[in-house]
Amino acid sequence: MLKIRPTFNKVTLKAAFTVITGCTFLLTLPECSTLGDARRAEGQGVVKIYPASSNRTWDAALKTLKKLELDVATENKSTGYILAQRGLTLLSYGENVAIFVKKKGENSTEAEVVSKRVLAPNIFAPDWTNDIHAELAANLITK
Repeated sequence: MLKIRPTFNKVTLKAAFTVITGCTFLLTLPECSTLGDARRAEGQGVVKIYPASSNRTWDAALKTLKKLELDVATENKSTGYILAQRGLTLLSYGENVAIFVKKKGENSTEAEVVSKRVLAPNIFAPDWTNDIHAELAANLITK
């Protein structure tokens, strides 16, 4: 009986590895986020109530984003949202942030922060939620 033994050389193995790796990447294509995704994520973020008017909270939110070096992409005070982002850095492909500001009373305002990585598998991208809430609280304490 004739036995045929397959032979694999380095080129064949490298080509097979490249094809398998490429197919695996395409099948597990990383989820990406946009500013629109952050905007649509209202109700999914971290909510805190601040003892301040909505105007004061709005101004403090803009000041907070500036201090944290997040670029404001758009703001709509009448609807109550601010969209900001940070671009590519050494450790991150960037982040998209939404802040939703809602008046609860004369001196009570709800602020919800949503922070999304541009590429979901990027474990080094910071989550801005806690930093924004901490800075926002600090900005509202000082007048």
